[in-house]
Amino acid sequence: MRLFYSRTIHPICLPCFLLCCMATFCVRAQTTNYLNRAVSINAREQPLSAVLDSVAKQGGFYFSYSDPVLPTDSLVSIRFEGPVRLLLDQLLHESYEYKQTERHLILRPAPFRLRLLPEPLDEKKSTYIVNGYVLDEKTGNPIADASVYEKRLLTGTLTDNKGYFKLRLKGVQGAISLTVSKELYRDTTTLFLPPVHLDPNGMKYGYGSSRSNKTAGSTFFGRLLLGSRQRINDMNIGGFFAYTPAQISLTPGLSSHGSMSGQVVNNVSLNLIGGYTAGSNGVELAGVFNINRFDARFIQAAGVSNVVGGKLRGVQLAGVNNVVLDEARGMLAAGIINQAGELHGLALAGVHNRSKKNSGGLQVGGIINLVNENYRGVQLAGAVNYVHKSMSGLQVAGIANLVNENHHGLQVAGLLNHSHEVRGMQLGPFNHTRNHRGLQLGIINRADTSTGVSIGLINLVGNGFQRLRFSSNEIIPFNIAYSSGSSQFYSILQAGIHPFLDQRRYVLGIGIGHEFLFGRRPFSLATEIISHEIYIPEHVDQQQWQRINLVANYALSKKVRAFLGPSINLLYRQSQTDEPFAIANDYPLLSQGARHRLWIGWQAGISFF
Repeated sequence: MRLFYSRTIHPICLPCFLLCCMATFCVRAQTTNYLNRAVSINAREQPLSAVLDSVAKQGGFYFSYSDPVLPTDSLVSIRFEGPVRLLLDQLLHESYEYKQTERHLILRPAPFRLRLLPEPLDEKKSTYIVNGYVLDEKTGNPIADASVYEKRLLTGTLTDNKGYFKLRLKGVQGAISLTVSKELYRDTTTLFLPPVHLDPNGMKYGYGSSRSNKTAGSTFFGRLLLGSRQRINDMNIGGFFAYTPAQISLTPGLSSHGSMSGQVVNNVSLNLIGGYTAGSNGVELAGVFNINRFDARFIQAAGVSNVVGGKLRGVQLAGVNNVVLDEARGMLAAGIINQAGELHGLALAGVHNRSKKNSGGLQVGGIINLVNENYRGVQLAGAVNYVHKSMSGLQVAGIANLVNENHHGLQVAGLLNHSHEVRGMQLGPFNHTRNHRGLQLGIINRADTSTGVSIGLINLVGNGFQRLRFSSNEIIPFNIAYSSGSSQFYSILQAGIHPFLDQRRYVLGIGIGHEFLFGRRPFSLATEIISHEIYIPEHVDQQQWQRINLVANYALSKKVRAFLGPSINLLYRQSQTDEPFAIANDYPLLSQGARHRLWIGWQAGISFF
């Protein structure tokens, strides 16, 4: 012990020595920032260069500047005591920028200011994508060829002619600090927090924003249920949020997180009446409503309404409505309405399902399903399915299916099917499309152009035909028929009368046909199948007449045709009676019996249009 406390080193000297070293280090650290050094100036009508020389001597550094850009000959009168930065601001009127090197302060002209407008930070695995615009703060004009860089990562780029930039940053740890530099502009630095990071105590924090133009607080339920203090708090704090295991609340603001509930993401959230949180990452239950500023995952259920300002991954259940402003993937079930920016999965609504962007899955709506862009999947509605752009899949509606652009699949409606182009099948009383490449089955079918088949009583095909035919055959001398469709397939509506017998015969028939074309020649052949009902007054047993025609057509002009050809006929009645057949018994028959007649007949006539 005595050896340690020798005369050369007194016991109190060692602590003093350490304190002196620390003081010396602190003084040196303090003096490294020349802009913070205190100076005292009292000048009257002195050149600016002389004043700057005096400041440099007191501060122990040198100024570096270009004479042409600094008015060093101008006379200055000033009395000042304080830091160098404030003195320079007064002397140079804040139109210069100060940069420090080891022994110099560089004065650079910067009369203008920049403004950085960032877009939402995009995270992809270990890479962050930062993009945005650089503008002139005063005029708002875009700044081209401005340098945007991250100093620590030594990564940078230049803005384009619209002031736009995009940076890919790898190996980011902690906050991202972007600096923008441009000649004659002051450097501007903006801090970006990554979506999630840890503080030194292990608490998880994050930063984000809703990708929708709207926010959860701007929705109908948000405006109705959130107070002004909460909305102001959201505006002040912005996208900052933290992660906690659980929270419980009575109403927004009356919760275990108080006024900060809108900044907290919870694994379990129990809201007796309603809750307002940054997000949910587990289970969220409410007696009336849940409102999340950002994303929600797994399960969210409320007696009345759920509102999510970001994305949903999981299940939403609500007595009245579910609203997801960004993208929903999972299942949404609501008593009245489900609404999402994008909807992928199962949506069940008592009244209405609506998605604003490309969506897919299964939508079941009591009244209407509405998609503002494209949809792929199945839509079932009590009244109407509507897709503003293209649809691939199945639509079933009690009244109408409407697709503004292309539909690939099957449409089934109680009244109307409509789409710009069909590659598939339309099944309903009224079917309409501009370009048809499939099958239409209904009462009235309409297509501007068709390479498919339209089966109906009336087929209005733009590149097809409509014909009015007058003909005679071996049983009925006067017949009129209307055929519509295309040569590939057309329908026939026919009526006839035989007025010259003791008992008149009336005929109503419906049939289909196909026409074989031979280039542009005036000849064509057609095969037809027509089913007739023959009515004879005072006869109880009506007779059914089936007829297969082979028709040879000859074009007399562009809109007039003559035709004739043989036919095979079968006359049939349901019961065996003593009533005569519709044809004479002495007509040459191929086969006959008590309930049928089979023979070969003929027909001839003329058609118009």
